[in-house]
Amino acid sequence: MPHKIKNILITRPKEDAEVLAAALQEMGFNPIIEPLLTIEPIYKDKKLLESLLAKNPQAVLITSKYAVVALAHMTALRNISILTSGETTAACAREAGFKNVASVNDTARVLVEYILKHFEPKNGSILYVRGAEVTEDIEGQLSEKDFSIESVIVYNARPASEFSGNLIEKINRGGVDAVVFFSQNTANTYIKHAVANQLAGAHQNMIAICLSEAIAGTIRQLPWKDIAISNQADVKSMIEKITEYK
Repeated sequence: MPHKIKNILITRPKEDAEVLAAALQEMGFNPIIEPLLTIEPIYKDKKLLESLLAKNPQAVLITSKYAVVALAHMTALRNISILTSGETTAACAREAGFKNVASVNDTARVLVEYILKHFEPKNGSILYVRGAEVTEDIEGQLSEKDFSIESVIVYNARPASEFSGNLIEKINRGGVDAVVFFSQNTANTYIKHAVANQLAGAHQNMIAICLSEAIAGTIRQLPWKDIAISNQADVKSMIEKITEYK
């Protein structure tokens, strides 16, 4: 029987954290919002994006909803072929009006494997619309297999410089039962500040709930009571995993 949790720390960017918090509150959990990333759109390469789209790439790769939002802002085209990692990102693309959207409902690493299996370098270039920092070298892996891949950076995820005093106090007095992690960036930022504030030991009674095995591998640097991994890389599956601890 899983350890029961009540107080759940949400580390997502503010807007996403508030949506998740509302859903969890309805289910009887007590969400604690502490955004560890701030998303900053970057629109300066609009002309570069337009020129690359004019080459009619066989696919536009997107691994984040933030890239979808920026892409929708930077181009009026809606018939381009978009391939995403995660159904959440795909749904965001459809909501933005993109008509030709497919998804590999898993991590960026699995997305690369899918491309190698289903795409051919001879069929044209691939455009990767992404953030400034990436955890999986999609460009390098595809280039090694002779794909022509080009990228445009459309947002920056700025990590929080510190934990709030309120969060430090909650962790120290056992007021956090679980932490949810949706990205490697948030996991790395969390570990950095937890260690800096000498909070590692407090995690022995806490659960980490992760979007992927790769994220779980990162946060294993802390001595968690338990680490859970979502069955799919999307919000719905994360919520389902959280409810297993209700």
